Parts: sequence; structure tokens; C-alpha cells
Amino acid sequence: MSRRLLLSLAAVALLAFAAPMRSQKQPTQNPRISVDVPPRRDLVRIGVRLFASENPLCVPVCEREEGGRGILCGLATHLEQHTARGWRRARVRDASLTGRNPRLASAETIPVAGNEMFSFAFSTDIFAIPPGARLRVVVDAWPSEKSLREGAPPIQVTSPEFVCPP
Repeated sequence: MSRRLLLSLAAVALLAFAAPMRSQKQPTQNPRISVDVPPRRDLVRIGVRLFASENPLCVPVCEREEGGRGILCGLATHLEQHTARGWRRARVRDASLTGRNPRLASAETIPVAGNEMFSFAFSTDIFAIPPGARLRVVVDAWPSEKSLREGAPPIQVTSPEFVCPP
């Protein structure tokens, strides 16, 4: 298999956005989130720092990097692209995406006024994202591990906008 195909398959395993669209909720502005965007490659991996405010946040983590940093579950995290009609989920090219149910994933809790760094990756081969596109990451978080496991509605934490690397 070619390296490009392997990277695409890895991105499919990480990103799986097969969950149905949630009702149109306004993303939460508090707690906060920031992103660290590296130069563009076929597989773009970004650092996502989540900041809890007055309440703890619990996020599903589907894997861990070698250094121990959690990789956010694709079904509980999505990428949005700014279009002429506003912010929309990033369009997937001809691909089927699958992923791990966030309710069954490991859960990581960020304490009150704390923050934690995670990774999120997307493939520019799978998503129709041109270089220079305005993007943001939306992470589903819960107030507790219990609410995550019970399938309670998530809190959507939205990152500031960033530009897809050229």
C-alpha cells in the first residue's frame, strides 16, 4: 500500500464523522479552546488545548500518542469550514468514515480552571479542504464521565478560527 493510502486510512480511523448532525445548537464560547497548527501535509495533526472554566469538562479520548497525549474521538469532534453561508461541517470527499463510539472510549476529565492538550487529525485527501481555508474545531464535552456514558447532550466547545496550512 502506498504511504498516502495508509495516511488516509489512518485519518479515517481517527476522524469518523458518521454520527448524524445534532440539532442546530450554538457552540459554547466558555469554556475555551485553542489550536496549534503545523505546516500542511496529507494528514494534518493539530494540537487542541481545552480550558475548563467554572465546571470540569469530560472528553472522550480514543487513542494516545507515544508521548501520552490523548487523541480526540472523531465522533465527538468535528471540523468546520467557513463558507459563503457561514460555518459548515467540512465536506467529506467520496469516502465512508467510521469511528469509535465516544460513550465507550476512555474519558479524560479537565478540572475546574484547568486545561489539557489533545491531538486532532484530519486528512486533506478525505476532506475537501483547500489550502488557506478558514477552519475551526468543535469538540463535544460533558460535565462528567457519568453524563458522557449516559448519552446526555454534550457541551460544544468551539476553537478560534485558523487557516489550513498551504
